[in-house]
Formats: sequence, C-alpha cells, structure tokens
Amino acid sequence: MLDGSIKVAVPDHQQYLQDLHSMVEVSAAHVFDTKHFKVSFNASNGGINFLQHKHDQRIWADDAHQLAHFIYQTYSMTDFNNFNEQYTPSRCTMAILSSSYMLL
Repeated sequence: MLDGSIKVAVPDHQQYLQDLHSMVEVSAAHVFDTKHFKVSFNASNGGINFLQHKHDQRIWADDAHQLAHFIYQTYSMTDFNNFNEQYTPSRCTMAILSSSYMLL
C-alpha cells in the first residue's frame, strides 16, 4: 500500500530504499565515533545520552543531562478547549473543517 504511494510520488524510488543487509545491529550502549563528536543514544527515549566534542573533549550531554529525547503526550477535548480559552483571542473562533484550520 505505502510502496504504491511511493511509486507515484517518486517514480525511481528504489534508490531511496535502504539495503537492510548492509546495516549492523549495535547495542544500546554503543558510542558512535564521528569526525567531530562521540555520541550515544538512550534506547528507551531516543535522546542523546552522551555527546563529546573530540577537539576540546567538552561533554555536551550525559545521562543526567540528555538532549532531544522524545516525549509523547495525548490531549483530551477538555485540554484542547482549555488551551483555546487561554490562548485564542476572544474575537476569534477556531473551526476545524476536514483537517484544515480556519480562523473565523
């Protein structure tokens, strides 16, 4: 299904697909050594839990000071309405019409 959509959007899509056989599985504690940094990721939240600049050895992230971890939160209609009451000017009303937003 998705592959069909890709073919329509990108006729020569094969060049963009990864060859999974060339990938190597690494442990969650693996430290990647790049040209300028050493970096590792937190397996539970995707955040950077170690980032060190190789030139000056400065550590920009560690377990206690992670960067860019993902947080997912859902909102109820009550939450949405409370947000609108607080942050939408009283002269405006937001209408949701078929996945597009319009200020009325």
